[in-house]
Amino acid sequence: MNSMFNIQSLSWEDWQHLMPMVILTCSGLISLLLATVSKRSIHKLNLVVFAVSCSASIFCLLATISQDSYSVQNGIFYFDTFSNIFSIILITLGCFISTIELAKMKEDSIGGEFFALIAFALVGMIGLISSLDFTMIFICLELTTLATYTLIAIRQFSKESAESSLKYFILGSVMSAVLLMGISFIFGATGSFNLLEIRNSISDAKSGHHLILLFGLLLIYIAMLFKVGAFPFSGASNTVSAFMVTAIKIAASALIIRISIMLWTPHIFGVGTKMYQLLYMVALMSLALGAFVGLRQHNLKRIFAYSSIAHTGFILMALICLKGDPNSDSMSAIIAYLFFYVIAAFGAFTFLHLVKSDILKNYDLENLNGLYQRSPVVAICLTVFLLSMAGIPPTIGFFGKYYVILTAIKSGELTLAIIGI
Repeated sequence: MNSMFNIQSLSWEDWQHLMPMVILTCSGLISLLLATVSKRSIHKLNLVVFAVSCSASIFCLLATISQDSYSVQNGIFYFDTFSNIFSIILITLGCFISTIELAKMKEDSIGGEFFALIAFALVGMIGLISSLDFTMIFICLELTTLATYTLIAIRQFSKESAESSLKYFILGSVMSAVLLMGISFIFGATGSFNLLEIRNSISDAKSGHHLILLFGLLLIYIAMLFKVGAFPFSGASNTVSAFMVTAIKIAASALIIRISIMLWTPHIFGVGTKMYQLLYMVALMSLALGAFVGLRQHNLKRIFAYSSIAHTGFILMALICLKGDPNSDSMSAIIAYLFFYVIAAFGAFTFLHLVKSDILKNYDLENLNGLYQRSPVVAICLTVFLLSMAGIPPTIGFFGKYYVILTAIKSGELTLAIIGI
């Protein structure tokens, strides 16, 4: 037990790799202090502080991106090219979303604490994808979700936002308990919270321990898949919804990929195993539910919600084809798909945010009638991004889905490929 938290003095190399999280944490604290002043000019100053901190964090990540993988505190944090690339994408998204929200902060009754919450959420997500220890993974996940709960309810005079935040808080708390139970089962089977030590002990575990380990992984995947696919679109503002549907999906997907690669063994994730069958069924259900139920929706945010479920199915399809090889075509397919998806989703929510609230009202599709006459540029861009999210050629969303489906065909997963098409 004492070896799990072997606290040592941090070296310069440790601080160099931890610096992005330190900078963003300081930015969040400064934003909280500036948020006590309600003048609009302070919001602009808040944005400048946040943008500078994001730029500094990205610079630190780029300085270490070409270096070999580096472990801090015996794997509490583990930095490599995989985590650095995803961290840069997350920070860039956070900066863009904060810039877009500035124009409507007064209309949405949002205070300066918005920037602090985005910063703290980014710290949690960077830690989430840069850790090999389940203890730190859980802490970073809770930091992210707590900031997200508050972001959903940040509109001061919106009952819908408060209701959505409460629903997400209850469901998120249940999933956190499920995640903790899964971690407990894995610790009981292997005696460790560290993914490297767990991987080494899998081959030595007895058959009974394999069942406990499998059940623990099942619970962890259930909790993380909820984080990937379930979002309260109906009550959150457009910018918060954009942040959740892009940044949080990337962070949760990256964590699932990391766990799958680190713990992949033929008797745990191989073809025909229970975990393989579980992921296969979830992928099929996500693809079918997201596509067919989404077609019957007339509310834009509900369409986005079911679209998110369908996109989760494509990520799982590529994950099934990965088979524990980080250098395979499936890894390239996942990264390409997430990159194209982020562009499409972020663009759709951005231009949706530009539409006046009195036009959209309840986000019914009928309210978009005549949008081209009022704002032709917004209408054209919104259409292109929505088509991209649907995977219609020749948009970038089509190429992302094409890459994943092609990978599935090469891996022999024809059923998933057919459902995806």
